[in-house]
Amino acid sequence: MEEFAKKHPLPEDYGKTWSLYLPASAYFYDEKATGAAPPGGWSPSFPHVLRGKDAGTPVDEVFVEQWESSPFADTYLTRMAEAAIDSLGLGKVAGTDYLGVSYSTVDHIGHAFGPRSREIQDILVRLDKDLGELLAHLDKKVGRGNYIVALSADHGTVPAPDDMANTGVDAGVLSVSDLQERMEKALEPFTYTKPAIARMTESNVYFSPGIYDRLKRDPAALRALMDAALTQPGVAAVYRAEDLSGAVSSSSQIRTALTLSYFPGRSGDLFFVPKPYWLVTGSLAGKKGGSGTGHGTPYNYDQHVPLLLLGYGIQPGEYFRAVTPADIAPTFAALCGITLATRDGRVLAEALHTRASK
Repeated sequence: MEEFAKKHPLPEDYGKTWSLYLPASAYFYDEKATGAAPPGGWSPSFPHVLRGKDAGTPVDEVFVEQWESSPFADTYLTRMAEAAIDSLGLGKVAGTDYLGVSYSTVDHIGHAFGPRSREIQDILVRLDKDLGELLAHLDKKVGRGNYIVALSADHGTVPAPDDMANTGVDAGVLSVSDLQERMEKALEPFTYTKPAIARMTESNVYFSPGIYDRLKRDPAALRALMDAALTQPGVAAVYRAEDLSGAVSSSSQIRTALTLSYFPGRSGDLFFVPKPYWLVTGSLAGKKGGSGTGHGTPYNYDQHVPLLLLGYGIQPGEYFRAVTPADIAPTFAALCGITLATRDGRVLAEALHTRASK
């Protein structure tokens, strides 16, 4: 990796312009993405030039941010993956070789421009081309049918709140700092030491030492705190740690997801759930100008990710049974004849050729 990076330094991409790959008529959305919060130096619409902040210093932090948010980063990573295949001789000896490639431009662009933008569509079109090149390289160097590929993602995304609000949907920005202020104010009549809340991270609320233990013995104060949180625009529900630390038995999919995510000693004392199409942010971002978007909510648009399999042992088809990226490892293990000590997920037997198990 170091050798590749030295041969292909980032300044080689300085000054390049990211323009539409397809004719403008092929794109689903408006020229300017509603609610976009583009990287520094870029406007909310094409074209996007990689020029950084200071022309005399090509590789500054603004250029790096622009580059990471451009299709040139995906192409660079593709070439690096091909170099790894060649230099490490993957697929050339007995045993199992593994190569993991994480294309992150989709994530950067999804945050900045949202899922209903020309930028995200263009990135996916170009990523498809890069993946095609990587697969062609594997066909040439390893041999078609001699490898297995899985393509998935770590999360979906919240549609940009401004964009959804324009369609008439209840959507907005849930400010964590606003919520913390409201909750602190609710405790004022009960003479709790300020700050009662030490920090709020994502949707976790962490109290200062001793505060939550006192709240558990003070039902009136705890109720006032919970009620205050529920009156904050964008808050759908609030759970206590005790609500999530038991066995998974709830008929609510959201509560089940929260219970599975709860980690004693690391998760918060309280956990709030935003309403659908509300973006959780640490500040008042989005009230003035675009907010971009994010993830981390328990809704389908945020949980639904692709899972595509290709190569040796895979039965072509489309399958509708519920699956998870955790199913990739046991499926690969089964195809490679590897026994896992423990595993999450299951073998996706319905997607495998019967001959692959012989």
